[in-house]
Amino acid sequence: RLVFAIAAGRNLKLAGADVKTAHLYGRIDEGITIYMKQPRGYEQYDEDGKPMICELIRSIYGLRQSGARWEATLVEHLLKMGFVRCEYDSCLFKISEGKDFMFLCVYVDDLCFASTSDAYRKKIFDDLCKTFKLIDTGDLTWILNTNISQNLKGGTVSISQKLYIEEAIKDFFPQGLPDKKGRLIPCDESISELAPLGEGEMINPLYRSGVGKLVWLTSISRPDVAYAHSMLARHNNGGG
Repeated sequence: RLVFAIAAGRNLKLAGADVKTAHLYGRIDEGITIYMKQPRGYEQYDEDGKPMICELIRSIYGLRQSGARWEATLVEHLLKMGFVRCEYDSCLFKISEGKDFMFLCVYVDDLCFASTSDAYRKKIFDDLCKTFKLIDTGDLTWILNTNISQNLKGGTVSISQKLYIEEAIKDFFPQGLPDKKGRLIPCDESISELAPLGEGEMINPLYRSGVGKLVWLTSISRPDVAYAHSMLARHNNGGG
């Protein structure tokens, strides 16, 4: 939200990109040896006819270290390019050249650019493509279950989680919301009654899932429901 506010105030262009097979770029730390069975169709055998195994040089999806190794690889490359990493948010980077500058936000394999010009953004994008395979998604319209709408002339950036909210409602109110006349439609009994504070145990996975979805909502676009969420969260385990 802070980057979006800066983009609106300084008329920075928002754009996005995806890194293809991001976890495959990370290299295994020295001193750590990991083996895996040979991929089907690429089997090789030793002189005695026994199947051989592969020693991993790079990480693959499914390893516990994959995410950390990908982050280390990306950060190392960005710093070599001249990016400066934010001390307060390790997912935020900035690079500048003359009058041009750009913010880069990273969420695993999703990249968000906020740049002073399309030309400067393309230059940085092309430099990244020399090392990683990127998909240019163009103007930023969607990230982290949030719709983004930028009006450069008006100097505004709007965020909306309407689709996220509608999908959550369908999960918990399959029969729909109250009609226009305000008549309530009964919902499933499993989510219509809460365990009293300090009594019983709330183990309903559907209820917990709903509370979890509210966390994301309050963090992104609806801080006004944070209090309601905190009250509902107290019933996750039935304890106060």
